[in-house]
Amino acid sequence: MSATPVALRLSEEPGTQSGVPLVLGHSLGTSAELWSEALPWLRDRFRVFLWELPGHGGGKPATGPYRVEDVTDGLVAGLRARGVDSFHYAGVSISGCVGLDLCLRYPESVTTATVISTGARVDDPPLMRERAVVARADGLDGFVEAFRTRWFATATPAATADRILSMLARTDAESYAFAAEALADFDVWNLVPRIETPLLAVGAEEDRSVPVERSFELARRARRGSAISIPRSAHSVVAERPDAVSSVIVEFAEQHRRRQ
Repeated sequence: MSATPVALRLSEEPGTQSGVPLVLGHSLGTSAELWSEALPWLRDRFRVFLWELPGHGGGKPATGPYRVEDVTDGLVAGLRARGVDSFHYAGVSISGCVGLDLCLRYPESVTTATVISTGARVDDPPLMRERAVVARADGLDGFVEAFRTRWFATATPAATADRILSMLARTDAESYAFAAEALADFDVWNLVPRIETPLLAVGAEEDRSVPVERSFELARRARRGSAISIPRSAHSVVAERPDAVSSVIVEFAEQHRRRQ
């Protein structure tokens, strides 16, 4: 376990205490609210936990740089403190990277991992580091409008885009920068063939940040990997198609039940 696990905001969805644990993570610049429209499909089937990166949503701002692995260690520690040693996992983008790291370093804890709009490494690490520089210098206001055309499919309602972008606008800029740098440094491409946990890579048909081809490449490298593409969606697929995302999570978990 890392010497510096990151302290995360971890919450349990009310009214789900009797189900099998499912842990949900959000994307860079959003929050646990990303999952709000999907929860009606999930809370009746799972004991749902949501976690947030430092400075995102209700998370306290980051106090310094960290690695994705430090986030993973903090998440596992928080779950174990609540008596949760085994769980299904679903994460988007950077929290999908946490899912991959869970499979590699805590395989005994993860029954299934669904990684959404996620790569085993980012295509352009210098771009992520440049975003960190811009966030520190100018804040996140410029990203809000820039990502309006990047994060969403052409058919996504404006109200959905506004809701997601409002999360970005409320994110602490320095914390966003630290998270972007952690994402830029993450690279488990050569380790993915070691993953034995059932892994579902979910791609979004119009995703420009993590093209859907990356999800299929990731699935092919994992020992028990599979992939699916969701139409009429982009990087914010959880909010754009909450019904479809919830359905594939439930079906995948049902296929790979393990005694909890």
